[in-house]
Order: sequence, then C-alpha cells, then structure tokens
Amino acid sequence: FFEKVARGRDAKLSANWVINELFGRLNKEGFDLSESPVSADQLGGLVDLVKDGTISGKIAKDLFEILWTEGGDPAEIVETRGMKQVTDLGAIEAEVDKIIAANPDKVEQARAKPGLVGWFVGQVMKATGGKANPQAVDDLLKAKIGIDHPHKGQHRKMIALGQYLRTDQQINLVIMHPIDKLRRRLWPGDIVRC
Repeated sequence: FFEKVARGRDAKLSANWVINELFGRLNKEGFDLSESPVSADQLGGLVDLVKDGTISGKIAKDLFEILWTEGGDPAEIVETRGMKQVTDLGAIEAEVDKIIAANPDKVEQARAKPGLVGWFVGQVMKATGGKANPQAVDDLLKAKIGIDHPHKGQHRKMIALGQYLRTDQQINLVIMHPIDKLRRRLWPGDIVRC
C-alpha cells in the first residue's frame, strides 16, 4: 500500500499520510488496511495536491475526511468544491492589510514581541477560511510589520539568495528571501527548478 502511495512522490510526505492519517483513522474505526475506504491511488492523489501547493495541510485533512466518507477523485473534489489554497498574493495581501489596519495596537506589540505574528497569521487564515498559504501569510506579515526581515521595506527588490538541492531528476533552488522574478513573487521555501 505504502509503495503504491509513494511511487514517484515525496516519500516522507507519503509516509506521514499513510502512518498518521490513514493508519490512525483505521485504528480509530477498528478497520484493517484491506477494509480502508481510501485507496492508495486516492491517498497518492491527495499527497500530490499537498506537494504541489494546490491545497494546504488543513485543507488536505478536510479532503481526507471527504475521501473517507464519500470517496471520489481528490483533484476533482478540490476543483468542484472550491478547496484550492489561495496562493494569489494580491488576495492574501489585501487580507493582511485589513487585519493590520484594524489592529494597530497589536502591530506595535508584535514589533516588540515577534512571536505575536502568529496571532495575525491566525486572523488572516480565519478571514480566508483557512485557504491562504500560511507561509506566504507569515512572510508577508513580517515584511509589512517590519519583523525579522533583514531588508525591511525592500522585500520586492531583494536579490535571490538560496540553497541548491540536488535530486535524482533535477537541481532545485530553495529560495531563502522574498524576490520578484518574471512577475511572480518567490518566497522563502519556494523551490525553483533549475
């Protein structure tokens, strides 16, 4: 089962979903693996959607619940039910701006205690129904509030600094600082194929 889920996919992410989510639910329901209502192909499809950023981890858990109770094709379910993660930085930035404008006192507190940025992230996630990319929200908030950011106010003009990761198929650059490239913003953690 695991081999089928992991074939051609991120093995660690696949293992996490098989062990934590699937086996956890099977144990809770008292089912054997052969009785699983979620097939290896369905779980593999869910892993693909998480890996390519179509859905977040939170949305993936909701999708897993749908697969468990109703079945279906994960990609179709995400498309028909509007479960895609919001990656449009313009939309995320609008929500971030609203939350910052509505809470100037908390902004000052967050500048003094950077750990309070998590509260802002939570508010933006709540406002977007949990569909915003949490890393993009965090990075954008830190840039706008001026926390933990080496080039405060200049995040769009920064030069790409990164770390190369080599896999069997390709070399990837993991972005370490936000940049704009070819009209597409890149954020820390983004992976660019080289």
